[in-house]
Amino acid sequence: MPNHALLLGAMPAGTLPITDPVLVFALLMLILLVAPALSARARLPGVVGLIAAGALVGPSALGLLDPERVPILETLRTLGLLYLMFLAGLSLDFAQFTALRTRSLGYGLTSFVAPQTLAVVLGLNLLDMSWLAALLLGSICGTHTLVALPVAQRLGLGRHPAVTVVAGATLVCDGLGLTVLAAVAAAMAGQIGLSFWVVFGAKLLAFVGGVVVVLPRVGRWVFRRVPLQPAGELTFLLLVLFGTAWLASLAGLAPIVGAFLAGLALNRMVPSASGIMGRVAFVGDALFVPFFLVGVGLLVDFGVLAKSGQVWWLAAVFVTIVLVGKGAAALGAARLFGHSAHGGWLMVGLSSPQAAGTLAVTFVGLDLGLFDATAVNAVVLLILVTCLFGPWLTDRAGRKVALEEESAAHTDEGAGRILIPLANPATAGALVDIAILLRDEGAQDPIHPLTVVRDGRGVEEQVARNERMLGEAVLHAVAAGAPVQPATRVDLNPVHGIVRAAKELRSSIVVIGWSGVASAGDRIFGSVLDQLLDQCQQMVIVCKTAAAINGTERVVLITPPLADREEGFERAAHAVKALSKSLDAELVVLSHAADRDRVDARLRATRPATAYSVQPLQGFEALEDELTTRSYLAGLIKEHDLLVVLAARRDTLAWRPELARLPAHLSTAFPGHSLLALHPAQAAAEAETSAVEEVSTPSELHPAIKPRPLAGSGTGRRPRLAPAAATTPTEPLAAFVRGLLAPSLPDAAATHELTARLLQIAREHPAEVRPGALFLHAHAPLWDEPRIFVGRSPEPLPAPGVAHPVRTVVALVSPEGQTPEQHLQNLAVVARAFLRGGADERLVGARTLAELQALAASSAPKAGDAKPPVETPTPA
Repeated sequence: MPNHALLLGAMPAGTLPITDPVLVFALLMLILLVAPALSARARLPGVVGLIAAGALVGPSALGLLDPERVPILETLRTLGLLYLMFLAGLSLDFAQFTALRTRSLGYGLTSFVAPQTLAVVLGLNLLDMSWLAALLLGSICGTHTLVALPVAQRLGLGRHPAVTVVAGATLVCDGLGLTVLAAVAAAMAGQIGLSFWVVFGAKLLAFVGGVVVVLPRVGRWVFRRVPLQPAGELTFLLLVLFGTAWLASLAGLAPIVGAFLAGLALNRMVPSASGIMGRVAFVGDALFVPFFLVGVGLLVDFGVLAKSGQVWWLAAVFVTIVLVGKGAAALGAARLFGHSAHGGWLMVGLSSPQAAGTLAVTFVGLDLGLFDATAVNAVVLLILVTCLFGPWLTDRAGRKVALEEESAAHTDEGAGRILIPLANPATAGALVDIAILLRDEGAQDPIHPLTVVRDGRGVEEQVARNERMLGEAVLHAVAAGAPVQPATRVDLNPVHGIVRAAKELRSSIVVIGWSGVASAGDRIFGSVLDQLLDQCQQMVIVCKTAAAINGTERVVLITPPLADREEGFERAAHAVKALSKSLDAELVVLSHAADRDRVDARLRATRPATAYSVQPLQGFEALEDELTTRSYLAGLIKEHDLLVVLAARRDTLAWRPELARLPAHLSTAFPGHSLLALHPAQAAAEAETSAVEEVSTPSELHPAIKPRPLAGSGTGRRPRLAPAAATTPTEPLAAFVRGLLAPSLPDAAATHELTARLLQIAREHPAEVRPGALFLHAHAPLWDEPRIFVGRSPEPLPAPGVAHPVRTVVALVSPEGQTPEQHLQNLAVVARAFLRGGADERLVGARTLAELQALAASSAPKAGDAKPPVETPTPA
């Protein structure tokens, strides 16, 4: 016989309420699954559906669940309320909260005093209450619970100034409400006096001071020094939450005040876009907060409401006190603070709901003899009405505010897509965190973790190993709620693979790791990173992650002389300000003294809006030496700073060879600090340089070179080329190559990019097809078949790594999609054509491989042998 008792508990069949804990949790999970979906179909917030579902299954309706028979339900409701307040403190924009603390204090006082005054007046004159009962009613109506906060957060308004003000005011209202409660209880016991206020004030100051001063230090030490896994980080936060809530009760405060202060104290260590915040929010949204909302519904007693008209009368008065008092305070504050009318109604919706904390105060009044059972039931009805009305109004007004925010948003380009080349599993998570923090709030562009495998033997095994690292990076990003698309590339040169991926994925930022050590032979960071900076035109952020970035208190940006005049400065400034805002960290800019005003003006004009300060550095030359860097910056860099260097690329306006190794100097001088070296994007030239204009096509190029239309060139859109290192405009070889390419390309920008790509090959792998004939080659998405460019210079051209003076330049451009094998075959065809052909001047007119072979064959020396057959060029 099956042991059904083990499954169903000892409860007799058909007996309600359900007392078996397994079945209770199963029913709760069913409610959490179905209620929000039904609410969405009815166009109501999910919060409303959860409260209504709780009321439906409660003891006064279907009778499935009864908190008095199943104490775990009361526990879950309490834990959910504490978690909700903790989330409120944790998700606030701390910098905005600090800036708006005066508003929060003023609105909190008004939001409490208005209902308190109205309750005293109506309680004494209309409800025939005593002074103490009227004061206690005012403390009930003056407080509020952020039941509707999840609604605002789902609308993307979690950091809106109106939401921040209401969240801060919650602390003020609850503190005042508990003070009134303590005073009323002391008065009823005859113990109120000077000693009461001294003891109460001392305990309050000791608790708040301990949380504000001690807790951030403990949290920062744990996150920076203790190697916690993601589950361990969440466990630590839960320990802080419930431990602080318990200490608040010892201090005579409500546990919800301790939970809110705990979230506020750890706010800067849990960035809003981080993986840990994603896990905290997920646990709250999936379990704790819904448990609280269902628990609120379980408090509703339909039987009492149906039997007593006095309950409805009292409930109507209580609801009027809350809505009129809170509404007047919110609308008045919104007008004073410059919010729109919809912003004012959003504040009303957030500050109206009353919840379990209200009921707890009511039961205290019942125990003191100030309230009767009718008043308690009226308060239960007040909780039901306000908890339904608040989320509904927040949803309606919040949607209007969200539309206003969207229409008023800036239209300039944000961070865009971010590419994260990964090579070290130990730093993959930190790099993903940095990329997530750089993303604009609400951005839909994905981040792209990338691994590049060097082509050769065992490539399949290496790809499989890298997939595991990519999998961890994907999980890390998903936990933070960021869209992610991993990628893998196989290339003979890892740098070429990164550059190609950045182009194919249309990435605008490349975030890459660095050990923080550069050997004496390295130019700046090391061979791979230096090559990447030469070849990649996107913004490149080189990261040394020495400490947990979520412990950052300040972001210190160092801008060398003339850095603000770089073309990519605005995008770089946007990235740094977005990072500072995501970390809720103070932004401090150390600028060259002569550039201070210009840097300040450009930062002020760059979004997102965030507080910052600009400090001048008088002796920037002190940063040129490793020994003096630490002593010069020792008084400016603090322990929990994140260092960011705005580095210039070679041959740009702000480039200074003596500052090239500044990132290495800072890494050595401050080994315990994380360091980001941010290299601004390099935009393609919009017009030919003066050096190109000096090249006269008729006199220096063969007259057979004629412009030919490109496929797709009539669309007005410039083909995208692989990013390559910028070349020096005055270099004779660069000028000659640009003049050689210009007649066949759609615009100057395409000419500049393809020239840079070809000259990169000349610097890395210079080759001659014959003495004095320089051979260049590259891939480009410009043609459907390989193209040849041959030019003859009247004067010798200096070229690096070539033994003979260059008179002839041969350039092969293969289609972007050609395989390395096909490209190498094309190289062989060009080399054989020049080796068998006669004078280089006769080959200048060639534009395709077939034309080159035909010209080479016709100009080859005649020795009586048959003309060699023309090879068929490899198709694209």
